[in-house]
Amino acid sequence: MKRFVETLIFIGMIVCSFLHAKEWYLLEDFEGVNYWSVVSWKTATKKVSIVKENPSEGENSLKVEFDYSSWSEKAQVMIEQFFDFSSVEKISFDIYNPTKNTFIITLALCTGEKWEWFESQEQKILPGWNKDVIFNLVSPTFKAAKTNWRNITKVENLKDIRRLVLTFVGGEGPVYIDNVRVYSDKKIDKISPTVRVVGDKIIFESFEDDKTEWDKAKWETQAVGVKLSKDWSSDGQQSLQLIFKDVTSSNKASYAIEGDFDWNKVNRFYLDVFNPTGKTVLINLALSTGEGWIWYESPDKVLTQKENKDIEFDLNAKNFKCEATNWTYSSYIKNKDKVKRICIQVLAPAGETLSGSIYIDNLRVTEGEPLVIKEEIKPPKFPEVIDVSKYKMPVIKSVEPNVKMVSKYDKFEVSININAYFENPYNPDEIEVIGNFFSPDGSIYKVPGFYYEEFRQEGGSLVSTGKKYWVVRFSPDKEGKWEYNIVVKNPAGKTESEKMMFECVSSKYKGFVRISEDKRYFKFSEGQTYFPIGQNVCWVVASDSWRYPNYLRKLNESGQNWMRLWNCPWGLIIEWGEPRGQGLGRYNQKDSFEFDKIIELAESLGIYIQFCFDYHGAFHKEITWEQNAYNYKNGGPCKEPIEFFKDTTAKDYYKRRLRYIVARWGYSRAIMGWEFFNEVDLISDYNEKIVADWHKEMAKYIKNIDYTKRLITTSFARVFAGDKINSLEEIDYIQTHIYSDEVLNAIYNISLEKMKKYKKPHFFGEIGGAVTDVSVEAKDKKGILLHDALWSSVMSMSAGTAMYWWWDGHIKANNLYYHYAAISRFLKDIDYVKMNFSHADVICVSENLYNDVIYAPPLDWEKSIGSELTIDKSGLVKGGLLSRYFQSPMWHKDMYVLPTFNVEYRTDGKFSIYVINSAKIGANLKVYLNDKLMLSHEFPKGRADHKIQKSFDIDVPKGKHVIKIVNDGEDWFNVGYILFTNVINDCQVIGLKNSERNFVMLWLKNPKWNVKNYLAGVEVKPIKNAKIEVKDIQNGQYIIDFWDTWNGVVLDKKEVEVNNNVLTFTPPEFSYDIACKIYKK
Repeated sequence: MKRFVETLIFIGMIVCSFLHAKEWYLLEDFEGVNYWSVVSWKTATKKVSIVKENPSEGENSLKVEFDYSSWSEKAQVMIEQFFDFSSVEKISFDIYNPTKNTFIITLALCTGEKWEWFESQEQKILPGWNKDVIFNLVSPTFKAAKTNWRNITKVENLKDIRRLVLTFVGGEGPVYIDNVRVYSDKKIDKISPTVRVVGDKIIFESFEDDKTEWDKAKWETQAVGVKLSKDWSSDGQQSLQLIFKDVTSSNKASYAIEGDFDWNKVNRFYLDVFNPTGKTVLINLALSTGEGWIWYESPDKVLTQKENKDIEFDLNAKNFKCEATNWTYSSYIKNKDKVKRICIQVLAPAGETLSGSIYIDNLRVTEGEPLVIKEEIKPPKFPEVIDVSKYKMPVIKSVEPNVKMVSKYDKFEVSININAYFENPYNPDEIEVIGNFFSPDGSIYKVPGFYYEEFRQEGGSLVSTGKKYWVVRFSPDKEGKWEYNIVVKNPAGKTESEKMMFECVSSKYKGFVRISEDKRYFKFSEGQTYFPIGQNVCWVVASDSWRYPNYLRKLNESGQNWMRLWNCPWGLIIEWGEPRGQGLGRYNQKDSFEFDKIIELAESLGIYIQFCFDYHGAFHKEITWEQNAYNYKNGGPCKEPIEFFKDTTAKDYYKRRLRYIVARWGYSRAIMGWEFFNEVDLISDYNEKIVADWHKEMAKYIKNIDYTKRLITTSFARVFAGDKINSLEEIDYIQTHIYSDEVLNAIYNISLEKMKKYKKPHFFGEIGGAVTDVSVEAKDKKGILLHDALWSSVMSMSAGTAMYWWWDGHIKANNLYYHYAAISRFLKDIDYVKMNFSHADVICVSENLYNDVIYAPPLDWEKSIGSELTIDKSGLVKGGLLSRYFQSPMWHKDMYVLPTFNVEYRTDGKFSIYVINSAKIGANLKVYLNDKLMLSHEFPKGRADHKIQKSFDIDVPKGKHVIKIVNDGEDWFNVGYILFTNVINDCQVIGLKNSERNFVMLWLKNPKWNVKNYLAGVEVKPIKNAKIEVKDIQNGQYIIDFWDTWNGVVLDKKEVEVNNNVLTFTPPEFSYDIACKIYKK
């Protein structure tokens, strides 16, 4: 019997050995396109190319040419792609050495997100053939920084290899490499370039015209500019000079052309480059595709020669980096039929800085059959089958509270050690932890617990301590003695701890944010008014020199009490597809730990967070839906984004995530509100009814499990989108997102309109200039638009300040926090709830002092509300809200209106309309003055939308006029602003008065002080002796405090008397703006 068993075991071992036998698999044979290149740092290598010389097998090999190589200047060659070598034991190269030198060779692998360098022991390459040069990847013979460069460690993270580097030392080359193989028990795919299509190259750009659409990129790069040049050309008379300054290996110079390019059949892109710098230069190609302008970037090409012909980029190769691959070079370019931007980038080798220029010419493409990308579909992660036989009754081993006495509204935390089986700790059907809290008045609160992993800070990184347990967090809202116990449930049954006790004592904390009784503003649980002052700080990217604590402390120092925080894959993310996340129904503990620290710091600094759960791009097919955990390709339940809002399984999993969020952060008084979505109307196939039903269901669910009854909101890209959702009883307050070059009129009119419509608190959750990138916004070094947004909002029917968007590249970059400090000092003693404000009836009545009004249509791609507008004496444009897209009746008839302005010119003046761009199929601009055609302009047609950036003007005589703007062309043109000169008396003025009519606060603005004039260097003359008239206030003696809005200090005081319920006064001279508080003695 014993021998029989031994025989069975032996046979079993043979079978297992056979099933898991290792084989050699071909990784690279150099019979196609070359993906190997010269390294991007200093090296002796001159050129790497595929040649028909000295092949080990087949017809080709890789020729590596290099100058004299030594330990101070090595010859190195690399390939940057994503490799999963978790099953690989060895890698082998055939190397031919035609020289008389004996070279030393090493292999280095860069792995993981930090690209950690692991380098092998040295081997010799003798003259002649060196076949089967083998490196054992699993032996502890590699050196790394953490071993102080001793060869005593194994390669870590073989599953995530980003770069392979071969190093040669010992004289002058060349060498030839061929037949690269790996030894593995699992098939490893060959590096497979796409099939080269034989055919003519199609000219894409020859630079022979007198102008070009290429320009330096809109975002901040090291690009100085572009210029058509006759200094060099590879074909024809001209080329394009790319000028750059201080380029490094990370600070690139980027040059781009934007449009709508169908490159579905394009498989290769070629260009010729002239490099007069005398130094090595690197270039790469990036394409932005789809509606989300998803960025795909090629590996760098190293240019060591002066003249470089036919630099080739294979657009069908799986070696582009993008967000979906966590920025590894392992992706195809998707949506090539919708290329929005083509970008050429210039870099320097590592450790070097370059300034100068290169020349590009003869841009060409080849075409073939469209690339068919094989979908990689992961097995579904649902349903999670629970095998009841695996479970035993859970055992509560310990319950440890953080304190025995806790302040009211502060955190009481219980750590629970449980002995129980589970496969997914985030599945409450498998294991559920509940804390029952019994208040002094007899109320019972049921609080969900959550699974928790400890981390510690090591340098700039978080490292797991390995400790994992369960936590229940609670914030008591009543003083006195509380009791609590812990309940643990699983499929085998329920275990309940004994009751324990803690005491809640009084505190300085104001509690949770609520809605005021008049439904217009916010208040705290303890009754104090809360008026949010703040900005977006939605994420902090790795390249930012600041981390979240820097931002939060700066907010606190400048008087801010609100911020917006996103759950998003490039910032912090709870649930996401792999590799960034853990997939459907599995939550990111490390990022959740970082959320903990942000929220705890916000609590200590008195900052209240609007926590945004999702952003639109995660559910847009051409943005990041590809990476979403709910996408069926990633094991989720939804084939289309809209199914997320309908599918029962998707909704069940989302409720699990909501439960986790409430369990982990619902205790915190620092959470002002839960925001379900950022700009949900931008998802793919948006259907308002479906999305409204989803919001209603999810809001009811979260209110049911969140014992604090936290406020709920959501947001939209278009100003008046989402009416069905905003009207839901479950949505507690309303937001608007707006980007415009003039904000006073937008804020005043939209705030009033939404407050009347919804009878809920409303503020601007995002605001900024009408730009697509922060570098343009950041040119406003003084923060004029930010300043105007803040002061316009506090003087309008808004429940908080307008929350600016560009927190890093503009507010931080230009150190604009003083604007917040000034306004917070002004508002320190203002109680919006008690004041019960309405708009003040105020105008400027100065005589013979005239000024301009600049009006930027505030709506985006949506129909205008009203079309007949009037400029009143306060300088406000009333009667409607225009879309910036002036439509033609030929297309988008449902959005067509005829904008008409009723305006009185105080003296002769001008009417100007600034057009940003126009549709590629053309548009016509016509301006009528009192029904007489005064201006007509036809915008061009072309292959892409046209950049116009020009003002069109007419003269207007003194008097009352009707000005109409007509577009009778084929499609839209986009208006930046409309300028009316000499139409108001001296200054714009808006403000609020209290319900008792004995307090008024006003903001007076010089309309000429705007971003346009500031950037143009226009001298703005101060306003002197303005005369302001305020109607409908109580008679009596008043004091006026005049405030410096830039420094937040009182400039002057004045006593005045009000008779006949009208106050008239003259403010001090001011150049930009001034505010005042008027109160009865």
